[in-house]
Amino acid sequence: MESKHWLCLSILEKMNGKFVGISGFKLNQNVAEVGFLLLPIYQGLGYATESLLAVRNYAKRIGIKELSARITKGNSASVHVIEKCGFMYKAEHERAVCINQKMYNDLEFRCALN
Repeated sequence: MESKHWLCLSILEKMNGKFVGISGFKLNQNVAEVGFLLLPIYQGLGYATESLLAVRNYAKRIGIKELSARITKGNSASVHVIEKCGFMYKAEHERAVCINQKMYNDLEFRCALN
């Protein structure tokens, strides 16, 4: 709980143990920023949702009260995942991330863990 670093968890297929991607969170004053990153061949198969729900349940179990997520504007698949997991839109952050030398806005979402 005192770490300033990301808790990174590997996502593995249950049947064969193949690496699918990573999921995890970073705690900052009792709000945990969550994230996930999947290999392209595993996107759209439900792994992100399943891993985010597991991270959310673990965070709640260890006493974290709120989660946040920032998604690059235009990434509708990731927005869909976090909304399925109970996150609500909070704010837009202009020019928050640089991808291929172009600036993009981030959308911030929050999820209370009651």
